[in-house]
Amino acid sequence: MSYSEEALDQLDRGQLDKFKKAYASALRHDDDDTLYNLAEELYTLGFLNQSRRIYEKLLERYPEEDDIRVNLADIAIDEDKNDEALDYLNQVSEDSEAYVRSLMVAADLYQTQELFEVSEQKLLQAQALAPEEPAIIFALAELYFTMREFTKAIPLYLDLIKQGVPEFSSVNLVERIGVAYANAGRFEQAIGYLKQVHSGDMTPDVKFETGFTYLQLKDDKMAIQLLSELKDSDPQYTSLYIPLGQALVDENRLDEALTTLQEGLGVDQYNEKLWS
Repeated sequence: MSYSEEALDQLDRGQLDKFKKAYASALRHDDDDTLYNLAEELYTLGFLNQSRRIYEKLLERYPEEDDIRVNLADIAIDEDKNDEALDYLNQVSEDSEAYVRSLMVAADLYQTQELFEVSEQKLLQAQALAPEEPAIIFALAELYFTMREFTKAIPLYLDLIKQGVPEFSSVNLVERIGVAYANAGRFEQAIGYLKQVHSGDMTPDVKFETGFTYLQLKDDKMAIQLLSELKDSDPQYTSLYIPLGQALVDENRLDEALTTLQEGLGVDQYNEKLWS
């Protein structure tokens, strides 16, 4: 067992003092490939300082390795050291094998700063260099989703599904497409995707969008069922009360509608639409 493996084993056991000793020994004795793998594992586990120290040591030995610079930029972003992250990324040349990845990390940085147009520019630049790369397509789709430019996001999600990628980074793409269609006002297309998501797998946001979409399609019974389930599981989800009340009114269940809206005011007493 290498010192790096021992360090990870001690972490798994919760033995932090023994981890520190094994980590220090790894820095002195393990080969560079083993150290690089240890840095990746530590970064995943959230041990940013220890991971950064390894990468900095390796960069001193291999100053031509831009992958290490990009890894250090990732850590700097996680530590809110944006200027430091940009400094690392700007050192990666366009002919470097790590250039596309550096563009994606830069896009992530600019997105966290809500500089969405700059982030889009970086991702489009990366996509031009690697047009079939799923990670780039997904990142661009998620950016457009965040920007509420749903008609741009939908074709990208569909492209991933056509590539045989129904899920990416724990995001259900069928679910995403349904929500995107709903927010774009294309309710018929939306429900075709949303009803494929099992009720038990729905997040509160997706359950709300599905119930709201059924309401727009005049399927009040399904809207009531889903929005009532959401109210029971998450009564603090304030957006549900108005569409649920509306669906109950449409079904002429006026007493239940009034009770629902009053419950909504109990959660959000300053909501003028609920009072109205």
